[in-house]
Amino acid sequence: MALLLAPAGSLKAAQAAFKAGADAVYAGLAGFSRGKNGMSLEELKSCLSVARNLGRRAHVALNVIPRHADKEELLRAVNLLAHAGAGGFILNDVGLIAHLARAFPAIPLYASVGCGAVNAEDVLFLEELGARGVILPPGISPAEVAYIRSRTSVELEVFLLAAVEPLRPGTCILGGYLHRGSPALGSARRGRYCGRACGAPWRLKAGAGQARSCRLSFSELDMAGEVLSYLKSGVTVFKLQGRHLSPEATGLTVQRYRRVLDQALAAFGQQKEGEVRAWGNSR
Repeated sequence: MALLLAPAGSLKAAQAAFKAGADAVYAGLAGFSRGKNGMSLEELKSCLSVARNLGRRAHVALNVIPRHADKEELLRAVNLLAHAGAGGFILNDVGLIAHLARAFPAIPLYASVGCGAVNAEDVLFLEELGARGVILPPGISPAEVAYIRSRTSVELEVFLLAAVEPLRPGTCILGGYLHRGSPALGSARRGRYCGRACGAPWRLKAGAGQARSCRLSFSELDMAGEVLSYLKSGVTVFKLQGRHLSPEATGLTVQRYRRVLDQALAAFGQQKEGEVRAWGNSR
């Protein structure tokens, strides 16, 4: 059964997502996740408790590229959250995936879109490291997913709603380059925080003093029309971006995509039933 994975930028947003029909949510740990929408350890433990009481899942996003100095603090947090019932960890660093796969073999690990998996070989590599699931890039075609599915058995996640960034997700150094105190080495996330430079206002100058305002900014990608094709290709998790959303907006977003996914699941089930009947009649 395919799952709808919703964003949770706060405990109230997580509750709204579950009420609207999310099968699972993902939330970031403050200081170890992208942007300003991370929860404290105590908030995350409350979120995990809410999910457990509802029979749902809550994943923890640790999508940074940690420095050696961060390692002990990060591993303490992972240990606490693992024992608090985390449904899995979303990771952006291949070294961290390999380490946690050895240290916590029972906890599902998911390779973030920042790991850059775009083909079957990438996914197989991450699977060998210990990833149980891989998040594929926004806009990947159902045909590409189907080929990857034919080569691997890991959970494959695709985005139904996502921001299409002009720079490679998870490894952009622009934020670290522009914002003092955030090291540019490897990624803005190596400094624990992405300044979202791609969404900031810029002024381009051309010629003698002429300038115009512009944004590098991403556009929004809505893949609702591809849900049935994704189901046929073997997708197991449908993800929504939006940890910046308010609880109200989170609920409305989840409601919309819950309807879309349920309709696609019903159509997919009817098609599969028809194929079984056709196969039986042919024998």
